[in-house]
Amino acid sequence: MVLLELTVPWEERTDEANERMWSQYQELADLRREKGSSTWVFPVETGCRGFPAQSVWKALGALIMKDKTRKCAVQGLSKAAEGDFSWLWLRRYDTTWKPAHTNSV
Repeated sequence: MVLLELTVPWEERTDEANERMWSQYQELADLRREKGSSTWVFPVETGCRGFPAQSVWKALGALIMKDKTRKCAVQGLSKAAEGDFSWLWLRRYDTTWKPAHTNSV
């Protein structure tokens, strides 16, 4: 099992976000390993201004992405994170916008 979660914090907080995600998934990963399942946890961060943290490069490298393929994936991830954050920022004062609520069963 590969757990990969992307977080898009301020660039100054990527280390903090990484630690928070590690602690969130560590128990699940340990339980899976105890049952004999191979489990890898990759919390990755791309700053809201599009700068990828080192965790992105390490995770993609561990998943056997090399050279141009990895560079292209990181660039796409960075561009998507920056674009999504920009969309949210431009709508920060929009009173009609509300987060979607999902009902869990």
